[in-house]
Amino acid sequence: MEKLIDDEGEIYNSISPKVAPVAVQNEMEPSNISIVTTNGTADNNIGKSKTTISLPSAAKFTNAAQKKAPWLKSLFQDECSAWETTKCGLAELIGTAVLVFLGCMGCVGSMGTPPSSLQVSFAWGIVVMIVAQSIGHISGAHINPAVTVGAVVMGKKSLTGACVYFVAQCLGAILGYGLLKVVTPSDLLLASSTSPAETFCITDLHGKIPVIQGLLGEIIATAVLMFMLCAMWDERNANNTDSGVIKCGLTIAALCMGLGPYTGCSLNPARSLAPAIWNNYWNHHWIFWFGPIGGSLLASVLYRSVFSLPQCSLPECQSLNTQKAELYKMMYGHGDMWDTFLSGMAELVGTGLLIFLGCGGCIGSLGVSPSHLQITLTFGLAVMIVIQCFGHISHAHVNPAITVGSVVLGIKSISEAAVYIIAQILGGILGYGLLKLCTPTGFLSSGGPEAASTFCVTMISPQVSNVQGLMVETMATMVLMLIACAVWDIRNASNTDSTSIRFGLGVTCLATIFGPYTGCSMNPARSFAPAIWNNSWLGHWVYWFGPIAGAAISASLYRIVFGLKTHDKETLTPISESIHLNSVDTDKSEVIINSWIQYRVHLTTRVLTLGKLIRIRAPYTRKKVLNPCDKFSHTIARYKSQNTTFYIPISLRCFSRMNLITDLLMRFEEFQNQVYRVRVSCKHLKHVKQSKHDQRSKAKVHNNISKV
Repeated sequence: MEKLIDDEGEIYNSISPKVAPVAVQNEMEPSNISIVTTNGTADNNIGKSKTTISLPSAAKFTNAAQKKAPWLKSLFQDECSAWETTKCGLAELIGTAVLVFLGCMGCVGSMGTPPSSLQVSFAWGIVVMIVAQSIGHISGAHINPAVTVGAVVMGKKSLTGACVYFVAQCLGAILGYGLLKVVTPSDLLLASSTSPAETFCITDLHGKIPVIQGLLGEIIATAVLMFMLCAMWDERNANNTDSGVIKCGLTIAALCMGLGPYTGCSLNPARSLAPAIWNNYWNHHWIFWFGPIGGSLLASVLYRSVFSLPQCSLPECQSLNTQKAELYKMMYGHGDMWDTFLSGMAELVGTGLLIFLGCGGCIGSLGVSPSHLQITLTFGLAVMIVIQCFGHISHAHVNPAITVGSVVLGIKSISEAAVYIIAQILGGILGYGLLKLCTPTGFLSSGGPEAASTFCVTMISPQVSNVQGLMVETMATMVLMLIACAVWDIRNASNTDSTSIRFGLGVTCLATIFGPYTGCSMNPARSFAPAIWNNSWLGHWVYWFGPIAGAAISASLYRIVFGLKTHDKETLTPISESIHLNSVDTDKSEVIINSWIQYRVHLTTRVLTLGKLIRIRAPYTRKKVLNPCDKFSHTIARYKSQNTTFYIPISLRCFSRMNLITDLLMRFEEFQNQVYRVRVSCKHLKHVKQSKHDQRSKAKVHNNISKV
């Protein structure tokens, strides 16, 4: 132990982490407090309870003298060893090679059967699924420089690791395409019997698409993919990862079906680089670098800054991240209005994405005429993507009818529902407008006899009456609402991993069956956007009354007949420490938290009611006031020692939710970096006091001798 004294006479210590903690009781503290042992537990002998309170181990606290590294600084801190990074790079090389080899092989159309757009899209999607399943546990299966850029922004990858990934992905793609040329005769390496060999599997703009619209298409497509991956990396989705590879594969397939006719839907600079190098074809190649990387940056920055949870370096806080999202709202000042605002933003973006992808998959004037099955699959997979992206934020209603059903079930309030419905309508309008922006004038058509002015407009078949159409929309939405009721039922709480897939395939099934009758909207916002852009209102009322009535009827029947049991959004699972703490006499309970890596702090907390103080006592600190007191809006935590007082605002909502200990630990971590120095040991403080006492004694003896 090295003793250091600064200019102000303040004393602090530097202890090696190997030094074992010593339980020392402050002489100033009452005798009935609990002393934390070396394993982080304390015997509570307060009041009538004899419960053992399990507190975090002292070794898990952040060093008080160590500041949080800023995000840019952390980019250069690679936690993996050189060998681990090499293994990850090798996995990325092999994975990207397999992706390009199998994906481009699925495009070969000169052996008797030219593949359809649906076949090519699913070939790429399933290949991504195979690769992600094979190497996802090793390197994360980025197999795409754009995804790696997004991972860097999200803090999932350092710059060093990203550079290794970039090189491995590009080399792997070149190797994979070269292997395909080896196993396939050069005269058969064609997309069709009429296409030139030098353009096989090349990503290039459609001849009718301007450069700016092609670039915008690549940006949007990659942003959708990256946003979905950010949602998968979100700790609120930590328990929903088992079907992640399937979701990734189906997302790729949906994006290829919707945006493939524009640019080939590369999404991946390495995938476009390999055929360009082997065939020396560089026409518009820059688009497939700037577009995907720009889209990835856009999505990851948006998700990190708006939709992600505040991060805490305390291990206990990270472990509670998935179950206590509302605790972060309390800690960081996010109340109900902020939560509703974020949910509304998620609904707006999600509904816009649904309309953009779904209607984009209906375009048939760019050389690809989608079949009825392909159109319904595109809409269904678009629903899957939106739920995966925003389900953990707003539950991804993206449908006013579903929102009305949630009100009937008591899950959403009327005010929240109003925000949702407005956001959904605006999102649908923006999504359809963005599709018109990306598509040249006159080409926004399904390729059929209908004019561009009715593209993607839901209309009742001429052979079906309005009443029959109303009944069809009502019944289809009743089935969809039944799926939602089952998902929200607490009896299905453990079956959440594949929720997005089930919804997506459910929409595909319903659209395939009921589509010939009315277009199977099931969503007023989905029908309203094309109608308002094209000024087409024939039978439009059916697509409002039918879905809303179907959702309300289905929700009411489920609630009455099956007894819906939903999660109470105000109910939090209390942590064990708070249960033990609240089981004792809270007017007298005191807990000491002992940390010893670089400091030793004794905290004595007292749980009190409104209007009283939470007392936190430490042996020695430097004098500083962090925040002014506001006795009306906060309960004040008072940090007091011999000559120092700190004021820390503590949210009152924490006490009603029994999260006192977690709240205090988080708050302590926040302000501990502002505390200049903290005393390391009471024992050393006693030693200092003893030294001063000895000096005074010697001085007194010396004075007495002098007098004599």
